Amino acid sequence: LVFRVTFNPGPSQVSDETKADMQQLIDERVAEISHRSAEYNDISRATIEAVRTFFAVPQDYAVLYASSATEAMQCAVMNLVKERSAHFSCGSFSELFASVSASLGREVTVSRVEWGLKNDCSVTMPADAELITVCANETSTGLMLNDEDIASVRQHHPEALLAVDITSIAGLKNYPISGADVWLFSVQKCLGLPAGLGMFFLSPRAVERAASLKKNGLSTGPFSISAMMEKMQKYQTIATPNVLAIALLGRTLERWNAQGGVAPIHAQALSRATALNEAIARHSAFTHFVSDEANRSCSVHCFAGDASAVRSLHEKAMSEGILLGKGYGKLKENTFRIANFPAVPRSEWDRMCDLFRS
Repeated sequence: LVFRVTFNPGPSQVSDETKADMQQLIDERVAEISHRSAEYNDISRATIEAVRTFFAVPQDYAVLYASSATEAMQCAVMNLVKERSAHFSCGSFSELFASVSASLGREVTVSRVEWGLKNDCSVTMPADAELITVCANETSTGLMLNDEDIASVRQHHPEALLAVDITSIAGLKNYPISGADVWLFSVQKCLGLPAGLGMFFLSPRAVERAASLKKNGLSTGPFSISAMMEKMQKYQTIATPNVLAIALLGRTLERWNAQGGVAPIHAQALSRATALNEAIARHSAFTHFVSDEANRSCSVHCFAGDASAVRSLHEKAMSEGILLGKGYGKLKENTFRIANFPAVPRSEWDRMCDLFRS
């Protein structure tokens, strides 16, 4: 590969610490152990405990594995929605949850806004919506919801279950987990790990809802939440899991917990964002795609410019071994994205900022 550092918003750059973890785990034959063995149970238990600590997951919430965030979305819809779901959409990834639900034959209501704008989270959704979803960090546009936005959805729809996708900000910002019923993410973004593992947290209310729907005949296939939770009593899964990824996640979060948890990581991200904003401000060809500063993500920065200027920037960056993220979907030609993920060394972040200063 020709790049030295990647700022693509997933998969993330892999840190030197994670590379060392990978080598050690491979040497220890972790990738070859049975997912029904006592050795695996110990690894999985340590990872779940580290996840609970880092994300401050309440003890009465279930913590489950998936292969990706998209699979976690599918599992949520299959287990928690009998007829209708509702979705706030402000970009490609917030739209994904609605697409997943529709593909499973559910009735879908979507509240959409123009890309780059934030949804009005006080909008009234249908009274019969069983699950309402929001994307806390829209990877395609660099737009971020705040805690008050998520709380507003819950306040206006107390009867519906609330699901929050935190895929591209999980690990960089803490959220009040008790404020929603489903939280889901995958590990290849802020957590800096290779793709192939997702996780989701479920409130007691969501667990009860899943059990009730199953009891009343809702078909979920083998991946019912009750069956997954039964396996998780031994820290196991229904299907063969990505054991290496689970071990890597545990190692990463144990290290981060020992270093103070999410607070120093969040502070580092804000410091980097300030440096980038100062550098971009000197470059007249590019502007923030999200015009309202209060709504800009601290983990995925999206900038707009003329298509030719964007192409030239990518070429200049690549000539220096820097891979920038391309625009996504309908924004592909006229935007570029920069992932502010913890695995990228500060020295490389500053080197990237120098592209704009020069």
